[in-house]
Amino acid sequence: MHHLSVDYWIVYSILFGTLLTGLWAGKHVTSIREYVLGNQAFGTAALVLTFLVTELGKQGLAGLVGNMGTIGIIVPITFLSLPLSYVIQSRWLAPKMMYFSQCMTIGEIMGILYGRSVQVMVGLFSFITSIFFASVGITVLGTVTHYFLGIDTQIGIIVGGLMLTWYVVKGGIKAVATTDVLQSLAFLVPLPVLAVIALQHAGGVKFVLTHVPHEQLLLWNHPQFFYYLVSFLLLGTFHNNLIDPALVQRLLMAKSKQQLRNMLLTLAGLWTVLLAIFTLLHMTGHQLYPSLAAPEIVPHMISTLLPVGLRGILAAGVISVVVAGIDSYLHAAALNFVHDVLQPLYGTKSVYISELRWVRRVTLWVGLLAIGLGLAQDYGLYQLTRTALSVAMSLLVVPFFTGILGLKPDRYAFYTSTAVTQVLFFVGKLYFPATHTYFLPLICVLASGLTFFTVHFIRHHGFVVVRRNITTHNTYVWQPRGGHFAQLLRYLFSTPRRIIYYSQRQVATYGAPYLLFGTFCSINFMLPYFMWAHASPSSHNLMLYLRVLGGFACGLLIVRDKWPASLLPYLPTFWHVTLLYCLPFTSTVMFLLTKGSIEWLINITLTIMFLVVLVDWLSFVILSVLGITLGIGFYRLAFDLADLKLDFNTAYALVYACVFSTLIALLFARRRKQHLEAKFREISAYSDTINPVTENENPANLRIANLIEQKVQEVISLYNQPSIAHTTVLDPDTAPIDLDFLNYFFPTAVEVIKQGPHLNQPLVQAIREHYMVPHLSQLSLQICLETALEAYSTQHQHSITIDRSVDYKICTSFYHLQYALIHILQFLHAHHHGTEHIRLWVEENKGVYMRLSGQVLAPDVVDTLCSLFPLQTTAKHPGLAISKLLLEAHGGWLLCNTSALSKNTYTEFVFMIPPAEESILANLATG
Repeated sequence: MHHLSVDYWIVYSILFGTLLTGLWAGKHVTSIREYVLGNQAFGTAALVLTFLVTELGKQGLAGLVGNMGTIGIIVPITFLSLPLSYVIQSRWLAPKMMYFSQCMTIGEIMGILYGRSVQVMVGLFSFITSIFFASVGITVLGTVTHYFLGIDTQIGIIVGGLMLTWYVVKGGIKAVATTDVLQSLAFLVPLPVLAVIALQHAGGVKFVLTHVPHEQLLLWNHPQFFYYLVSFLLLGTFHNNLIDPALVQRLLMAKSKQQLRNMLLTLAGLWTVLLAIFTLLHMTGHQLYPSLAAPEIVPHMISTLLPVGLRGILAAGVISVVVAGIDSYLHAAALNFVHDVLQPLYGTKSVYISELRWVRRVTLWVGLLAIGLGLAQDYGLYQLTRTALSVAMSLLVVPFFTGILGLKPDRYAFYTSTAVTQVLFFVGKLYFPATHTYFLPLICVLASGLTFFTVHFIRHHGFVVVRRNITTHNTYVWQPRGGHFAQLLRYLFSTPRRIIYYSQRQVATYGAPYLLFGTFCSINFMLPYFMWAHASPSSHNLMLYLRVLGGFACGLLIVRDKWPASLLPYLPTFWHVTLLYCLPFTSTVMFLLTKGSIEWLINITLTIMFLVVLVDWLSFVILSVLGITLGIGFYRLAFDLADLKLDFNTAYALVYACVFSTLIALLFARRRKQHLEAKFREISAYSDTINPVTENENPANLRIANLIEQKVQEVISLYNQPSIAHTTVLDPDTAPIDLDFLNYFFPTAVEVIKQGPHLNQPLVQAIREHYMVPHLSQLSLQICLETALEAYSTQHQHSITIDRSVDYKICTSFYHLQYALIHILQFLHAHHHGTEHIRLWVEENKGVYMRLSGQVLAPDVVDTLCSLFPLQTTAKHPGLAISKLLLEAHGGWLLCNTSALSKNTYTEFVFMIPPAEESILANLATG
């Protein structure tokens, strides 16, 4: 670029704007936590972008893309381990990091876990590693500015290094993170444009993909396969990218575990997209400029392919990515030295130091030192950086992550593993062949882990975890004892029960339109000729079998009301199996049978969208992966998979449709779940706005609000609880949480609170129309009672005498019946003070009678308990009022009979449920 060109001034404007932004963002920083963590006030998007550009700057953008072009597709596949590691960290690391939210560095975390001496040691390692990273970055900055701006490399190093040091000293992390956001936008926005223009110059996607040299597609036979396999394991399995002082600081900047989880999941998606763009750039760059060296490919593409304006913006973006890595490590180096080395050492001598003032001073000296190392232009600096990172990773990976995840800290285990790892590392450096030294970090990590776990196991006679809650305590997660193999077998054999429970829980949470889906898919499998008329004669019979089997499965969903009661608990599992068969499995098989016909290509896209509408996002992923895998396996057994020939256009369209349909589906499925959770929180928050009961306020408001709060908290706990093995199979209607109860009944109850007691009858109508009707089914009253009482007896150790001689059919929702029955039993047992048992029996076509002998309740007390808006303020049990409303919505009623005779004293509730025929007619008349 010429010095007077538009691009030249764009680059300088963006860099000068970055400097001003950093100085402005860092104004009025008065405390060390604000200087280091920004008081944890950054949004998720800002955290994602600052983390991303720091990682990109560390990895070396130009070299990364260039290596893809010269080495091959194995490079982006290796770096796919980063998104994988982020997903793993979001699941297991994010919730645990919040226990260290008051920490500012990785050294402080290690100090809390293993002691002050370990904090000092880790602080020194982090300080040295950060200086090396900053120095390498400043060297790259001089090279990049020389290429794009024509500035002498040494002048670029000095001027660029001083500018960065200036605003880092001034504003700390607030300046660093704010400039990172602007720098990432300058890079991420025009980058896809460069990829598209490069593809156009290379002849299009089809030409580029079909002209990739064979040696660039090698994986297992690649000459450097084991080197990249080790890199994949270190990044994806041992997460060595997080043993980085700057990146750990970004994690500690999150204000909550949910924000940290969202940040890591977003990073996983962004890294995947960036790797796809980098892969396209490497393919096109290698074909357009086969003679260029790897680091020169991206800068040359920017200079020659982009138009005026975009060229300057992306050039500034590339420089900014380099800058983002430098300022992050300048800040991290000074912080780790002062907070983890000086502060603990002076603290032992009772000497106070001003951390904010010292961090700024040390940042200035670190910046000057990094500039000096950059000016030396010593390429041995790269090797020193790799060595420092390898040593730090080998020592810290296992102790850091196990300590975060909860394994009881043991400083003896840490010191022993450190000694073993150091000896092994330096011995390996001396005796390992130079061509195989890349194995050394992996071997050291494995040796560190083996030593650490062995010492921990010996000292604690097992593996002990720390339960970090209100009262911290230790728990053995595993101890050697007899019968372990038998327990393992029982655990494995209980897998089908866990699958059944998972299906029941997901259906209870998200619902299942059995009738609608069964009707639609049975018609779709039987009638649409144009979709099923493309199979070859040899596969025609197989296609017919697939259609008939799918039609039968959907038909069973349609007639689910006729299923025996003993099979109803397995209906949710059958629902998921039917979805798997009718959607991903059948679509995959038919796409392969029709050799990639356009009809089934479209059908695959519709299948993805259809499936995500029916299930939650986790079930969507499980069913999709399993269905596609089984479909391909089935086709391979029935036919020869090698005979399948898909042209490039079909394969490209398939990949395009699957990737984008899945991405859109997952995004909107996640949004739906978040919307549902937000709805629960909104309902729960309403109870906080209700004032305590006063003399002039109806107590039903507080009672209903408390009931809402209780149910919402049960839902939240259900979402947060991990998947556990259950020994009993649950009926889907008896699931402990029924979200329809929250979706329909309780919002209506809130309206009752707002508008007053005159809405009792509209409330019953709302229950009938919106809450009851979708769950109606013909059931045996005795079976319902037995199942409900069994559930009740697991929670309450009370004796109930049951007469099972009379039974009749009812049309109801079992969950509603169970709700009313259990609350009445709870009330009776609460007033049971004698030796008499509660007697329960059924009278033909009348209902359920529950009698508590020896106790008499006054009629006004019963009226109060059964009224949603009682006149008295002493009643605090809303269960009978809700039970009464539920029974009225089913066409029944709840009565209370009492007897005060000396020899026949009792309180009796009549739980009236009409027979199935009467109930159905009543529902048709009202609904």
